Order: sequence, then C-alpha cells, then structure tokens
Amino acid sequence: MRSTQQSRRSSIPASLKRGCPCAIASLLSVLLAMTPAASAGIQSAVKPVDQFLNPPGNIFVLSIGIEQYKDPKVNGFFSVTDARRVSDAFKARPFSATTVLLTNADATKENIRQALQKFALTSHSNDLFVLSFSGVGLLKTRNGSEEGYLGPYDLALPQACKSADCVDESSLISGTLLNSWMTQIHAQRQIILLDTSHTDTLLPIFDAHWRKESCSVGPEASKRLLIVTNHGNSFASDYSPTDPEGGGYLTRAFLTQLWTIFPKSAFRLQQGLYALGDQDTPASNDFQSAIANDNQFRAELLGGDFLIEGPPGGVKKSDLLRDSGLGPLCYTDPETTSRGFTPEPDKSGNDAAAQSNKPTNYALVVASNDYKNWPALSNPIFDATTIEKDLTNIYGFKVRHLWNPTRDQLRHKLDDLHAQHFNDQDQLFIFIAGHGDYDEANDIGYLVFPDTPSGHAYDDDLNLLELRQRIDTIHAKHIFLVMDSCFAGSLDPSLGAGGRGVYDPIPLEKLRQRTADKKTRYFLTSGGKEYVPDGTPGNHSPFAALFIQALEKGSNACGYLNLSQLPHYFERLGTVPRAGNLRSNEDGADFFFVPVASESSGGQ
Repeated sequence: MRSTQQSRRSSIPASLKRGCPCAIASLLSVLLAMTPAASAGIQSAVKPVDQFLNPPGNIFVLSIGIEQYKDPKVNGFFSVTDARRVSDAFKARPFSATTVLLTNADATKENIRQALQKFALTSHSNDLFVLSFSGVGLLKTRNGSEEGYLGPYDLALPQACKSADCVDESSLISGTLLNSWMTQIHAQRQIILLDTSHTDTLLPIFDAHWRKESCSVGPEASKRLLIVTNHGNSFASDYSPTDPEGGGYLTRAFLTQLWTIFPKSAFRLQQGLYALGDQDTPASNDFQSAIANDNQFRAELLGGDFLIEGPPGGVKKSDLLRDSGLGPLCYTDPETTSRGFTPEPDKSGNDAAAQSNKPTNYALVVASNDYKNWPALSNPIFDATTIEKDLTNIYGFKVRHLWNPTRDQLRHKLDDLHAQHFNDQDQLFIFIAGHGDYDEANDIGYLVFPDTPSGHAYDDDLNLLELRQRIDTIHAKHIFLVMDSCFAGSLDPSLGAGGRGVYDPIPLEKLRQRTADKKTRYFLTSGGKEYVPDGTPGNHSPFAALFIQALEKGSNACGYLNLSQLPHYFERLGTVPRAGNLRSNEDGADFFFVPVASESSGGQ
C-alpha cells in the first residue's frame, strides 16, 4: 500500500498493511545492490556489447498513477503527480520519448495490459522501454511465501476485507504476470520504476527470468534491466512550500538523478540513487535525509550498464562502468563443449562441396500424447513421426525429436539450439504438437506438458510469449515454426490470419538470391485462440494431414515448397490456421523445402 511519509498510515484498513523483513532476495541482488565503492571494482568476464554504447533508437514510456480507486476505501497519495512528472520528463528533450499516461479510472488492469501489448508491437531490440507505476501495492501470501502485487484502478476489495490476503488476486497484477507481460517488450534496455510498497518482492521473479533467458541467448541478445523499488513497506511521500503538489520521494530521487548524471547510463543512475541513500547524508538536506533515514529502496541492475541518452555517435567502452554479469554463471569453454545439432566436420578440404552456399536444414520435432492429468491425445506423435520421415527422406533435413517432454526438457532443447553454430543460409524448422491452454483473463496462451497438474495456475506450463522470445533469438537466419495445439494463435499478439500472397513460381536459385540477406521468423499455427481437433485414432489431425500433404505433394513446377504456397492448403479447414511473423522477421524473407532429388539434379 502507499502511505503518508510521517506515520505511514495506510489508506485502507490498517490490518492490510504488512511489513517485510529487510532481507536480500538473492546472491545476484547482493552483488548488484552494493555501495558505489564496493561495486566499482567488480569486473565482468564478458566484454561490453557495442549496441549498448549507442543511444537507443527510440524511447517508449508507460507511466501509471492511481490516486482515486474504484473502491472508495482505497486511495493513493500523489500518484498522479508522480506519473505525470515521469511522463513529462521523458517527453522533454533530450529524451523526446513516446509516452502513454494512464491515471485513475484509465489505469484498469486491462488497459495496462493493452498498453504494454501496444509497445510489444512497436518496440525493437535497440529501443529503451520505461515502465513507471505509482499507486497501491499489496503483500499477499501465495503457496506459503509472500509476493508483492500492484493494484490497478479496478482492484476488488471485499466489503469485510481486513487483510491483503482477502483481496481478489485475479484483480491484481502479480510479479509473475507483470514479468510475462514485459517479456513481450522487445526493447533490450528496460527501466522499471515502482514507487509503491512491497514491490521489492518482485525482484527475485525478474532476477530468475532474466538469468534463465540470458544464459540461453547470450549477452548480445539478452535484455538489460534497471529495476527501482521501495523496500518493504517503506514508501514515503511529502510536499513542501517549494513543491506544493508533493510526490513520492523515490520518483523525485529517480528524476533528480536522471537529470544530474552524465553520461546518462543505467549504472550511473543506480549509483546516484544509492548515494542519496547514504546514511551519512547531512540531515539539513530534507530531501536527502528523508531518502537516507526514512525511506529504504532497492535499485537492481540486471545484465549490465546501458546508455539511456547520449551523443549520436555513442560513448566509449570505458564510459559504461559496468557490463554484463553473465560471465562464468552461464558460459563454458566453446572449444571443449558442443551442444545441439553440431555440424559434422568437413573432411573434404576446400573442395567445391565445402564452398557451396547451399543451406543445411535442421529440424526439431516435438509432440506429446501421454498426459498424467490431462486427456490423452491420439495423434501428435503419429503426426510428428510422419513429418520427421518426410523432412528426412524427401528434403534431407537433420531432424531431432522430443516425445512427451517436460517443460524443462523442452527448454533445454531450445537452449541447445541457442548454443549451436549455424552458417549464414542454414534453415531451422520447428514443429510442436500437443495440448495447449489459454489464460483468458491475461490473454496469454500456454503449452501444456505431460506432467502439468490439473487445475493448475499456469506455473508448470510454458507461456507462448516466452516460447516466441526463445525461438526468435536463436542464431539461425531462417526459422519456421509450426504449431498444432489449442490456442497456439495467441503466439501473435495481433492474431493475424491468412498469410502471404501466392505468386508465380520463380527458379529456386533466383529466389534464394533475392531472399538470402533477409532474416526469417515465420510461424503457422493450427488455429487462433480456440480449440483445435486431435482427429480420430490412427489418422492424422486435420491440420497435420494437410501439412503432410503439402510436404509430400506441394513442390511447385520449379521443384520446391516455400511459405507463399502453404496457406491455400488449409483453406477448407473448419478452424482457420493463423500465420504471421515473429518480431525480428524481415520483409521479403522466405523458407524453402527443397527435395533432395531436386537439389542433386540441379533443378533449382
């Protein structure tokens, strides 16, 4: 909950205000939350990534402030003032950001989700995204542990509610849910400012997700996050004659440091905040002494320093004072470790075959029939086995399969693909079939695994936003994902239908030359946000049957099957397949299925 500075009285029944022990959540938090003197000497094994030395391409800001809640028993303090100040600061030069401001009744849970989804569709990897929230924060007990929640305008507070645990969780924004929404944002630089109480309990959630993702994709593709929160229930706010509108101390400290530091980098901002929190700050400075003695906060930097704003040509490597903390936590010696589809050694020397620019085609085929707590399916492995045979025998793909995997087994297989070396024109095809589920309240689809409990809360599944991000960042230049599961269409926030136009066949060599420099990230699913049929036992699912037909009979007059030819195979299905692009797809990209006989005969 937000509270006033002096007495820290809650704006709702006092019994809802819960304290939080002053404990550091994780080893990484300890390392990153050190004082300036302690952390200045830490050196990382990973060298700075040049992209973070340059200013972001665009800056996007979502600023949320809620003082007046739908339930009159709940109120925030100075929250709208905080939100407007953050929005105005980033709209001004030199940031010139694109901002969205949500205050009071506009800041419902659904509106917040939709605003984040909008930025997911417009942001790119070299952008900066800033999320600021000022409002009510709660601490609830979940599965025996305490977790902080953000309270949107429409949080549901029962009439007789006298503790945070009786607040309807589905009306709140948990750390897990916020992290799921944030995974949609493709900007690799992110700042999260949470000026409310109890939100430091969200840090371990973001820490764990960042660590897992970063160890998979490596320092070039991993995100860098600065997360600034109050500690426990230590929110403080006040107004003064020089600042009659008041405001949260943390927001004021954040903006003060943002304007003061140079160059404007995440590490300097973090350390500037901790300097304000120094207990030796003179008491005569009311602002600084309040930060140091009355209000505790956390400023965690995950992944290393990044430039927030700077000269067009960027800054020197020495200007970024701290780089990625991945180092030995994630990496082994690449010369002694090989994972995934390791290319076979070239035994032919520098002969013509070794110099050929023909791609090597790889595939991962995943399917599940047997579920402990969900209805068994008849056909996914049967479908996948047939597709595997066609890919191998007709098109010469190097195929690995995974039958009835757990979530961790699939994640490990995707990690293998991240660690694999791909040549420039190599292709990767991924097929996934099995149960899917959909969280309608939060508009997120999930893969269900054979060991997923019934009546689950999605904690044991893999959400499709994470799947999309993991596949999008694999190093292969051309990737095509096909999914035959319920609700797989929620992989795409815009839920695009249909596909590419069909054009007259072009010779393969000419088409490959035209698309060689384009990055392919294309997907095809058996349906949208809906159930799709498994089919009768011993027969393929309707979608898989037509996809197999396309593989076996779909080569055009020029001897290949590509993305433009696939959609019309599925026009007669009752459930309409969905096709679209993952985030980093480039216009004009393509993916080819070329029969081995056609390649060897020179028919391209």
